[in-house]
Amino acid sequence: VFGANTHTFKMAYNMPLWFLPCLFMSVLLFYGLCRLPKRTQVVAALGSMLVSLALSGVVRLPWSFDVAFMAAGFMMLGFQHRQRILASKPLSWPVIGGFAIICLLSGLNNGLVDMNYNEYGNPLLFFPAALSGIVVVINVAKRISSVSFMAKWLNRLGKNSLYILCCHS
Repeated sequence: VFGANTHTFKMAYNMPLWFLPCLFMSVLLFYGLCRLPKRTQVVAALGSMLVSLALSGVVRLPWSFDVAFMAAGFMMLGFQHRQRILASKPLSWPVIGGFAIICLLSGLNNGLVDMNYNEYGNPLLFFPAALSGIVVVINVAKRISSVSFMAKWLNRLGKNSLYILCCHS
């Protein structure tokens, strides 16, 4: 019945595959958020994240739909700020390092975070860790993209990431 929830042991043979139905449900929910008026999309994204936090540890929904609320919220926040993210120059290495320290300290103090189980720990530590981690990844990716052999290698890895996901346990 629950298909994508590995803690029910329905998918014990290849646990990383929980991500695929969750991604599908996240995209559907994201599409629904995009259909809302522009001025309410960010509020709806934050509401979606709060729904995921409220469901955490209480109920599991089929195909990881409980997790999709959190993922769709992050997707909407990224979508709303995509132009600013793409147009901006990468941050300096010391600033990236500062965000990395925030991510590391918040993450270490928060404990286990596992989207598969819809567990986020303390939201006051989870969101700073997640958002600062996103800033670090985006800015390191911008820096790496200027190194041609790294960009080519990472591009090839990204194109094959679905195969890698399906073949590891």
